[in-house]
Amino acid sequence: MATTKKCIGSSRGAKATIIGISLGALLMSCSNMLTGNDIKAAIGTDVTKATAAPVTVTIKASPGSGGSLSLSGAQDEKVGVDFSLTATPNDANVFGGWTSAGGGNVTFSSASTATTLARVGSSASDIVITANFIARPAISSFDPYTNSTVGINKIIKILFSKTMDAKTLTIANVTVTAVSIGDFGTVAPVDITNKFTMVPVVLAGATLPSGFTLQLNASQTLGIAQRITVTLKKDFSDDADNAMQNDFEFFFLTGSSAVNAPIIQAISVSRDGTNDIGANSAFKAFPVFAKVTANIDVAGGQALTKIRFILTDTDAGGTKLGGTTPETIETVYSSVYNSFTPLAAHADGYKTIEVQVKDNYDQWSVLNPGADQKLLTYDTTNPSPPTFVSSTSPYTDGTTYFTKTGGVTFTVLSADAGSGIAGYTTNSSGASPTATVLMAANGTIYAVDFAGNVSAGLALSVVQDSTPPTGGIGAPSGPTIYLSGTTYFTKSASLPFNPAATDNIGGSGMKGYNLDASSTVVGLPLTVSAGTTKSIYAVDNLGNVTNLGTVTVTQDTAAPTLTSVGIQGTSGTDYYAVGSTYFTKGTSASFIPVASDGSGSGVKGYNIDGTASAASTPFTVTVAGSPTTIYAVDHLDQIGSLATVSVTTDTAGPISTSLNPQGVSGTDYFAVGSTYYTKGTSVSFAPSANDA
Repeated sequence: MATTKKCIGSSRGAKATIIGISLGALLMSCSNMLTGNDIKAAIGTDVTKATAAPVTVTIKASPGSGGSLSLSGAQDEKVGVDFSLTATPNDANVFGGWTSAGGGNVTFSSASTATTLARVGSSASDIVITANFIARPAISSFDPYTNSTVGINKIIKILFSKTMDAKTLTIANVTVTAVSIGDFGTVAPVDITNKFTMVPVVLAGATLPSGFTLQLNASQTLGIAQRITVTLKKDFSDDADNAMQNDFEFFFLTGSSAVNAPIIQAISVSRDGTNDIGANSAFKAFPVFAKVTANIDVAGGQALTKIRFILTDTDAGGTKLGGTTPETIETVYSSVYNSFTPLAAHADGYKTIEVQVKDNYDQWSVLNPGADQKLLTYDTTNPSPPTFVSSTSPYTDGTTYFTKTGGVTFTVLSADAGSGIAGYTTNSSGASPTATVLMAANGTIYAVDFAGNVSAGLALSVVQDSTPPTGGIGAPSGPTIYLSGTTYFTKSASLPFNPAATDNIGGSGMKGYNLDASSTVVGLPLTVSAGTTKSIYAVDNLGNVTNLGTVTVTQDTAAPTLTSVGIQGTSGTDYYAVGSTYFTKGTSASFIPVASDGSGSGVKGYNIDGTASAASTPFTVTVAGSPTTIYAVDHLDQIGSLATVSVTTDTAGPISTSLNPQGVSGTDYFAVGSTYYTKGTSVSFAPSANDA
């Protein structure tokens, strides 16, 4: 029976045309009378979509190669409006769920299903939706590898790319078959799976297995010269219950015999994984590193897979200490240095490290004490700080050690109760210790023991000083001395010199002085004998020598001597000398004496008073002062009496006393008064006069 729904505000008698009814009222109260479907929701949804804010969403897969997406890259969507997403994994992967990053408050109708509805709750510029794919487990390695030839006692090892569900690691998922190499392809292989037992392999740090080994049961071997095929069913699943994509198969060949356990040939122990620990075999910290070489059958596919360390507390002879338990650590074998760190704490002392190696046939080398072990000294205690013993320094002031060039070599001493002193170094890390230490500047010396422990340091000050002192020879002391150039004149047989010099700032300091340029010094004053030439040297405490100057000492005990006594003026006009008496018309005469001091200090000057004063010439000697002695003075104030002179005034002419004509009066001449008659033309006279 059909029913009729009424609109709000209508009545049985209302007019067919309704005026003023809003679309909103219609949506709230009306039904589709043609189909009976409520058009409110449909129209409301369309309106919401039309008015919703647009937003850009980036959709991607992780990893990108894991599968395909129904929508990918930047997509234009609406805030608050659902949109559909589908992720399709490829055969090597499974779907792992939807996740979002950035803003937008993204929600999913089901984040764990490959097809879902996603909705962006708010606008944002960094919205990212990711479809996550998970790789199925796969075979990551297998041994023996394909087509390799191995011994007939070879175990088979399989490792997966992921940790596995232990329930699926069952021999039922493995098939091993064998056929003679010559019959392959013509004779059906024989199933030999029952020769093996499966043993799960749990890698270090994991709790779930990552693979398994197929180990031959007791008394079982593989056949000689056979092709062995191993088939792994895809039913192996990871810990998330994801199975492998496909079955996996490989084969290997067997040789003519079994492969023996490896035999260790050499062991090298190292503190740093690079260098051998050396004969002392001491170390200060774990890990310890060991490099092992062993005799293996390479042709038989034998390879080393594990190494085992056995650490035992012993005495100095390597005998195990009572009450101690050896600690055993196994790790993956490396052909270079293998690291070993014990789990338990260990006290300082002697330790033995015994080593075994395991091959890929699951065979451990036989432990051979003595050959396969190393006796070590575990020492974590620093040596005592070094103390000074000696140095090559030529001079020290008790704090600083001085040297001219090249530095100072120090011998020091330290004690170490553990591994013993390996040497000394200026490197605080303990590098390159030696028996003695060369230092070219201030530094610190550290003691290093054989384990590499470094002591506190001994600080030492080193100064290289190749600069000699500087200064002067100093004025000599004593009686009157005269210096001319570098020659000192003295009345004495020698002169004392008191040089003064200083060393360069920061240098070794003054040691003293000498006259021979050696490093030996003598007390002051330095005596230089007359008649010698000497250099005066200053010496510092390192023996750096400098020449302060060269001096010559000459003894002079003789006064100057007269060379000449000159007088100013013209003889016969201004003066007239009779011996040491000088006649002049005036009352005085000026004299210029000249004296010689030979090889002495030289003439300083002249005077007429007999003192050491030296006046300049000429000297004026008066008539009243006559007679006067003229003296010469040398530079040592030695006075020489040169000459005594007298000056006399003469202002009257001579008085004639006789003409004394020459010849015979009356024969040669005849005098009448003052007139002389002669037969010739002249008369010669020999007059005489008196100038009293």
